[in-house]
Amino acid sequence: MRSLKSNNRGQLLLIAGVVMASSLIIMTAVNASLYNTITIQEKESYVLSEYREIREKFGLALQDSLEQMFQNITKDDYHGNNDLYIDFVETSFDLINDKFYFFEMKHGLFFSASYGTSIQDRIVYKNNQADGLIVTLLLKSDAEYITEDVTYYI
Repeated sequence: MRSLKSNNRGQLLLIAGVVMASSLIIMTAVNASLYNTITIQEKESYVLSEYREIREKFGLALQDSLEQMFQNITKDDYHGNNDLYIDFVETSFDLINDKFYFFEMKHGLFFSASYGTSIQDRIVYKNNQADGLIVTLLLKSDAEYITEDVTYYI
């Protein structure tokens, strides 16, 4: 009679151990799943907020760079001279693009700005004078990317 009681106790202990181990495994899996979801969402919101910041700052940096180039010549020298304007935009664009590229790489993001195969195709004209530039911006992380055509009036 005694062996029957101790056998039941052993089975109850075994069942309790299996239930506790199963609960621990399930809790670990749920926790890992929630952690990955939150990390991806945080990264996505970071990329979007970073992109908004870049979109604005890229135009301002391009404007500042152009103003520094035009500072050394008089307005009469370049007023109406679209070729000179395009050369200055091209030079400024390359400098600013490189700076933003290296800055974003330090943050683990890939940044690219381009104007296609020919800058002349992306220049915006107002009253037959070059007035702006259409730029394709790209910001990319491991999880997502954002790309957009943006017009900067510079």
